[in-house]
This record gives sequence, structure tokens and C-alpha cells, in this order.
Amino acid sequence: YFRGKPKLGGILYRMIPSDSARELAFTSNEIDVMQGKREQRWVERSAKRGMKVDIFEPAEFRTLHLNRNVKPLDNLKVRQAVAAAINVDEIVRYAGKDVADKGCSVVPNGYLGQDCSAGAYAYDVERAKKLLAEAGYPNGVEIKSVVSNISAQQPIMEIVQAQLAKAGIKLNMEVVDHATYQAKSRQDQSGLVFYGAARFPNADTY
Repeated sequence: YFRGKPKLGGILYRMIPSDSARELAFTSNEIDVMQGKREQRWVERSAKRGMKVDIFEPAEFRTLHLNRNVKPLDNLKVRQAVAAAINVDEIVRYAGKDVADKGCSVVPNGYLGQDCSAGAYAYDVERAKKLLAEAGYPNGVEIKSVVSNISAQQPIMEIVQAQLAKAGIKLNMEVVDHATYQAKSRQDQSGLVFYGAARFPNADTY
């Protein structure tokens, strides 16, 4: 070992899906390290309780995928309307300044290959409504989304649902456990798929 003898005899991983159960195990010293919630409120609350919170980069990249195999998302103008109806700045503010940063490229922030020259999607509810009308949906559309119930996904999708509603886009969310969400997404059962992944250290997969 180039840094000398290891200080640990080994590492035991425990998979604890529940946020509350995981935090209880940590605060009762059953575990020494845990994954925290990706929320500013949790970071600040935990720091006040004496926890050492480490926020590191490159971060997980969160994207909203539109399924062109299902109606009405097979229509370009409907997809453009969805993009115009989503306020990314509001989502970033909800997550918090320490745990969220706005992306600008299909390649995540901090990765080799990031290119912001194309510009970001502009939030414009009135334009979204106009695009829907041009697409033949003056009274709006309905879209189904299978949503994971984990804390890193469901609250964000609830914000997206409220934002889309302002433009006349009704998002019907089927909230399921994470494994079911993964399976149904891959079976084309979801019009909108909110996905997050970290692929270190380069952007090949993106």
C-alpha cells in the first residue's frame, strides 16, 4: 500500500432503501457513513446536528426523457411545449444551492466534452400553450409518467407536474417502487422518464 497500512480491516455495506431508516441507523451509530438526501434543507439540518456532510463533484446528472413512441409525444411541437413549460431554475432552487447546479449541455457539468454553445431551453408558458394549439391540442394534452417513489425523484416530478399544468399539460403520475419504475420505463410504459445517473470519470455514455 503506497500510503502505508490500511486503517480499516474491511468495509461492510448495508443496503437501506428507506431514508428515515438509514438516518436512524447512522445517528444510532449502527453505520459510520451513509448517503444523505439531495436537498438543501437536509444538508443544513444535518450540519446543525453535528454531521459532517460531504458534497462532491462531478455530480449525478438528472434528465427528463420524452418518449416519442407514445402519443402525443410523437408530435415535435408537443415535445417543444413540454420543454418550454418546465422551469429548471425553480427545480434547482427547490433542491438548493449546495446540492444542485443547472446544466447546459447533454454532457454534464464538469465532464470533458461539456459544450454550452447551443443554449438552454427557455421557460415560457405562453409559448408552450401556443405550441400545443399549433400541434392540434388547443385544450391541452395528457401524458402518463411512471415515477419512482424515492426521495431523489418523486418530489422533483411533483414540481414538474405542477409546472406542466400551467401550460395545459396534465401529467398523470403512476408512483411505484424504484425497481418497478425501472422495469416499466424500459417497457415503454412511461411518456416522461425522469432519470439520474453518475458515470465517472468521463462522458462516454452521454
